[in-house]
Amino acid sequence: GSEMCIRDRFFLSIGDLIQIKYNGASNYGHSTIVTGKNLSQTTILITSRTSQNSYNKSAVLTEVYSSNAVKSYRLVDLEGNYTG
Repeated sequence: GSEMCIRDRFFLSIGDLIQIKYNGASNYGHSTIVTGKNLSQTTILITSRTSQNSYNKSAVLTEVYSSNAVKSYRLVDLEGNYTG
């Protein structure tokens, strides 16, 4: 369910992708980039384009994509040269 990212927050790295499946959707229709975590590792910060001319930058994941609207999250762990 939508607790995936909360449960796996310790495995997230800056630059990873989180895909979002909204309630009622049959597929993951939106993606966002992990741009940070707080020191206690409990808050995931994301940056994404939410609609035409609408963006969020280092916003709290659960405030942008609330559990009321989201059926599930999926983590895409990216490895490479991203240094933040």
